[in-house]
Amino acid sequence: MKNSQIRKILVIRFSSIGDIVLTTGFVRLLRSKFPDAKIDFLLHKPFRKIFENNPYIDQIITCEKNATDSAISLLKSNIDKKQGIYDIIFDLQNNSVSKYFSEDFATTVHKVDKRRVFKLELVWLKKGIGENYPHIFDIYNELFKDYDIADDNLGLEFWLPSDKAKQIYSPHQRNYISKSKLNITVAPGAHYKTKQWGYLNYAHLLRKLQPIVGKVTIIGGVNDSKYAGKIIELNPGMIDMCGKTDLQQTCEIIDQSDLLITNDTGVMHIAAARKVPVVAFFGSSVRELGFEPFRVANLILESEQSCRPCSHIGRNFCPLLHFRCMKQIQPDYAYENIRIFIKQVYG
Repeated sequence: MKNSQIRKILVIRFSSIGDIVLTTGFVRLLRSKFPDAKIDFLLHKPFRKIFENNPYIDQIITCEKNATDSAISLLKSNIDKKQGIYDIIFDLQNNSVSKYFSEDFATTVHKVDKRRVFKLELVWLKKGIGENYPHIFDIYNELFKDYDIADDNLGLEFWLPSDKAKQIYSPHQRNYISKSKLNITVAPGAHYKTKQWGYLNYAHLLRKLQPIVGKVTIIGGVNDSKYAGKIIELNPGMIDMCGKTDLQQTCEIIDQSDLLITNDTGVMHIAAARKVPVVAFFGSSVRELGFEPFRVANLILESEQSCRPCSHIGRNFCPLLHFRCMKQIQPDYAYENIRIFIKQVYG
């Protein structure tokens, strides 16, 4: 099909926060190539806010998790009878669920390479550690090879209402000005235990950072409030916003910060999208998986262990029961490296 004949496009990525934020550059490039096409995005309902203000999407189609039949019916109801099925579906999920959508609703389907063999070799054989590796952003963009779409080098985006009102994505013009006090956002939680640095470590780190820190805001889900409370007990005056914000409000908090300190979670990618410098603790995670903060100043703190990575997504326990990947990243070590990083970014 010629590019001029492409009128309807669907992008599929159901979850989760970080994975969907990582598709935002893909969507922008898609719109630049097909300015007059109808571009829809299919995702799970809790993540709708990520695209709510995005000018490159015509329609956000949401479905409930584990509700394939109802989601297919919903997708059918969104197909314009006069225009028919989609010309192209870009399946960035590429799993057993997304195939139900991609098989019947488009003339052409492109599925992202999940690199399953690479991940298995990385986790079980540690093959590929220290080698050059593509970021997931670049893996998504491999689907553009038939459409002559070039990278614009702008990175990720999470549009806020203020950006939409001005029709300009303001983070692309963010300046890093020297400051005596930094406003910091902290995300101490993570879905998997092997991605959690630990609230005591965060508390000790933040205490050491106090001379150069202004406001500290702690973000996360409802379950993370227990970590926030313990951190604040040792560092009074910090603000606990865990469980009190939706995705857009979380993005606004990060956007007003000078630095995000986090575990390897979705908010790391939100910060990258808003061009807020990131300090991230990688435990069971490794850079070679392709999910490090993208096109933003960042510092990854990690401990070299022969057992890393033990999973490509994370685990609820350390398989070897020692959890050295996180325990050997001490607060003093983190502080010294963060202090140098801040100097490099802000002067």
